[in-house]
Amino acid sequence: MAVDASGRLYGGAQVNNATDITWKKTTTKDDLPNIFTTTLGTSNQEGNHVTTIKGLWNSFPEKQVFACNLVDANNFCVFGFIYGDHKYGAVLYLAYTSCGIVKCTNGNFSDTKLG
Repeated sequence: MAVDASGRLYGGAQVNNATDITWKKTTTKDDLPNIFTTTLGTSNQEGNHVTTIKGLWNSFPEKQVFACNLVDANNFCVFGFIYGDHKYGAVLYLAYTSCGIVKCTNGNFSDTKLG
Protein backbone atom coordinates (compact mmCIF):
# COMPACT_ATOMS: atom_id res chain seq x y z
CA MET A 1 0.00 0.00 0.00
CA ALA A 2 1.11 3.55 -0.70
CA VAL A 3 -0.36 7.05 -0.53
CA ASP A 4 0.33 9.84 -3.04
CA ALA A 5 0.66 13.56 -2.20
CA SER A 6 -3.12 14.10 -2.49
CA GLY A 7 -3.89 11.26 -0.08
CA ARG A 8 -5.06 8.79 -2.74
CA LEU A 9 -4.42 5.11 -1.88
CA TYR A 10 -2.54 2.75 -4.18
CA GLY A 11 -2.01 -0.98 -3.98
CA GLY A 12 1.04 -2.64 -5.45
CA ALA A 13 2.10 -6.15 -6.36
CA GLN A 14 5.40 -7.73 -7.19
CA VAL A 15 4.85 -10.89 -9.23
CA ASN A 16 7.25 -13.79 -9.90
CA ASN A 17 10.33 -12.12 -8.38
CA ALA A 18 9.99 -9.09 -10.68
CA THR A 19 12.17 -6.11 -9.83
CA ASP A 20 9.37 -3.59 -10.41
CA ILE A 21 6.11 -3.18 -8.50
CA THR A 22 2.91 -2.51 -10.45
CA TRP A 23 0.84 0.18 -8.66
CA LYS A 24 -2.92 0.67 -9.16
CA LYS A 25 -5.30 3.19 -7.60
CA THR A 26 -7.62 1.69 -5.03
CA THR A 27 -11.31 2.48 -4.70
CA THR A 28 -12.61 3.97 -1.48
CA LYS A 29 -16.17 4.35 -0.23
CA ASP A 30 -16.09 7.97 -1.44
CA ASP A 31 -15.67 6.74 -5.03
CA LEU A 32 -18.93 4.78 -4.89
CA PRO A 33 -22.38 6.31 -5.30
CA ASN A 34 -24.41 6.67 -2.13
CA ILE A 35 -27.15 4.10 -2.66
CA PHE A 36 -28.47 4.20 0.89
CA THR A 37 -31.56 6.21 1.71
CA THR A 38 -33.19 6.89 5.04
CA THR A 39 -35.66 4.61 6.76
CA LEU A 40 -39.09 4.86 5.13
CA GLY A 41 -42.52 3.90 6.43
CA THR A 42 -44.05 4.00 9.88
CA SER A 43 -44.51 1.44 12.61
CA ASN A 44 -47.84 -0.29 13.11
CA GLN A 45 -48.76 -0.30 9.43
CA GLU A 46 -50.05 -3.50 7.89
CA GLY A 47 -47.45 -6.28 8.00
CA ASN A 48 -47.70 -7.01 4.26
CA HIS A 49 -44.34 -5.98 2.77
CA VAL A 50 -45.69 -5.81 -0.80
CA THR A 51 -48.45 -3.38 0.27
CA THR A 52 -45.87 -1.27 2.14
CA ILE A 53 -43.57 -1.11 -0.91
CA LYS A 54 -46.45 -0.15 -3.23
CA GLY A 55 -47.52 2.57 -0.79
CA LEU A 56 -43.99 4.02 -0.66
CA TRP A 57 -43.15 3.52 -4.37
CA ASN A 58 -43.10 7.23 -5.25
CA SER A 59 -40.84 7.94 -2.24
CA PHE A 60 -38.01 5.82 -3.66
CA PRO A 61 -35.28 7.63 -5.62
CA GLU A 62 -35.52 7.43 -9.39
CA LYS A 63 -32.84 6.48 -11.94
CA GLN A 64 -30.37 5.20 -9.35
CA VAL A 65 -29.81 1.97 -7.50
CA PHE A 66 -31.00 2.28 -3.90
CA ALA A 67 -31.05 0.33 -0.65
CA CYS A 68 -33.00 1.20 2.46
CA ASN A 69 -34.67 -0.07 5.59
CA LEU A 70 -38.47 -0.12 5.51
CA VAL A 71 -40.83 -0.29 8.44
CA ASP A 72 -44.33 -1.70 8.60
CA ALA A 73 -45.33 -4.10 11.37
CA ASN A 74 -41.73 -5.35 10.97
CA ASN A 75 -38.38 -3.97 9.82
CA PHE A 76 -37.06 -5.22 6.47
CA CYS A 77 -34.65 -4.09 3.77
CA VAL A 78 -35.15 -3.36 0.09
CA PHE A 79 -32.89 -2.91 -2.93
CA GLY A 80 -34.18 -1.55 -6.19
CA PHE A 81 -34.12 0.57 -9.32
CA ILE A 82 -37.03 2.73 -10.52
CA TYR A 83 -37.29 4.88 -13.65
CA GLY A 84 -39.75 6.46 -16.12
CA ASP A 85 -41.52 8.80 -13.67
CA HIS A 86 -41.88 5.89 -11.22
CA LYS A 87 -43.86 3.86 -13.79
CA TYR A 88 -41.19 1.15 -14.20
CA GLY A 89 -38.86 -0.67 -11.86
CA ALA A 90 -38.23 -3.55 -9.53
CA VAL A 91 -37.65 -3.75 -5.78
CA LEU A 92 -36.22 -6.80 -4.02
CA TYR A 93 -37.30 -7.12 -0.38
CA LEU A 94 -35.64 -9.24 2.28
CA ALA A 95 -37.36 -9.91 5.59
CA TYR A 96 -36.91 -12.41 8.38
CA THR A 97 -39.94 -14.45 7.31
CA SER A 98 -40.18 -13.76 3.56
CA CYS A 99 -38.52 -12.31 0.50
CA GLY A 100 -39.71 -11.34 -2.95
CA ILE A 101 -39.71 -8.88 -5.83
CA VAL A 102 -42.23 -6.13 -6.50
CA LYS A 103 -42.24 -5.01 -10.15
CA CYS A 104 -43.95 -2.10 -11.82
CA THR A 105 -44.54 -2.00 -15.58
CA ASN A 106 -46.23 1.12 -16.94
CA GLY A 107 -47.79 1.76 -13.52
CA ASN A 108 -49.09 -1.81 -13.04
CA PHE A 109 -47.69 -3.71 -10.06
CA SER A 110 -46.97 -7.42 -9.75
CA ASP A 111 -45.10 -9.36 -7.10
CA THR A 112 -43.24 -12.63 -6.90
CA LYS A 113 -42.57 -14.40 -3.61
CA LEU A 114 -39.10 -15.95 -3.46
CA GLY A 115 -39.33 -17.84 -0.22
